[in-house]
Amino acid sequence: MGRGPVTMRAILLGSGFALAAIGGAWAADPSALQRLEQAQESRSAVACAGCDLARVWLQGGEIATGSDLSGADLTGARLAYSRLHSVILRRASLAGANLLRAELHSADLTAADLRGASLDGADLMGANLTGADLGDGAIVNQANVVNALLVGARLANLSAVETDLSASDLRGSDLRQARLVGAVLRGADLSGADLRGADLTGADLTDARIVGARFEGADLWGAIWIDGRLCAAGSEGHCL
Repeated sequence: MGRGPVTMRAILLGSGFALAAIGGAWAADPSALQRLEQAQESRSAVACAGCDLARVWLQGGEIATGSDLSGADLTGARLAYSRLHSVILRRASLAGANLLRAELHSADLTAADLRGASLDGADLMGANLTGADLGDGAIVNQANVVNALLVGARLANLSAVETDLSASDLRGSDLRQARLVGAVLRGADLSGADLRGADLTGADLTDARIVGARFEGADLWGAIWIDGRLCAAGSEGHCL
């Protein structure tokens, strides 16, 4: 039997926040949202570690710099165009969240769950994504990830087309089957990274560090290699 229609409604809480209800059950803790709203109105940081904010709507809103949402549940949250500068989101769940063009400059996303999240055009400059999980089809196309920490990050099957990862630290990261078409990796540290099967066509790897990195099956056609050479057609696993 087919499933019936899903009922969805929302209550606006002001300051850009909204509380979503799906199938009659509220998807986030109203008290947690009210704390965020009050902090936003007073322009002060909020301590909301472990808060239940699943499917919250904060499109175009702001959470104050230095706010602590460590371990918070933001699964499926609508955070497009939101401002989250230097917000602490360590071990937070952002699986399936919409972070289109969100401003996450210098945010702490250590060990955060971003599986299936959409971060197209997001500003992650200087963000800490050490050990973060951006697998399961996370999308980070045309984003600013300059000088970010991605040590040991799980990025398998990630889509980062035309994303700027210049000077980022990707040591030991898992980039298997990642789409890095036209990505900028100038000066990035890819030491020990696993790029097997990755699509690096047209990528710029000038001055990147690749000691111990694995490129088996990676497509490097048209990529700029670490020494400035343009990789020829047929460059698979190594630059011809």
